[in-house]
Amino acid sequence: MDILKQLNNAVIFIEDNLCGDIDTDKIAEIALCPYDKFKRFFSYITNMSVSEYVRKRRL
Repeated sequence: MDILKQLNNAVIFIEDNLCGDIDTDKIAEIALCPYDKFKRFFSYITNMSVSEYVRKRRL
């Protein structure tokens, strides 16, 4: 499993759905891990939470 590739795929999904609702279950499915694990890894890599990332990208 390449966790960085999975993270990138999840970020692409988030970017593609910025104008609509972002389903956390779908993010977890794309990342191939539980959403809680994805959140921790995302925060570790980007130094921000998923919700903070989405909020900043929407602005």
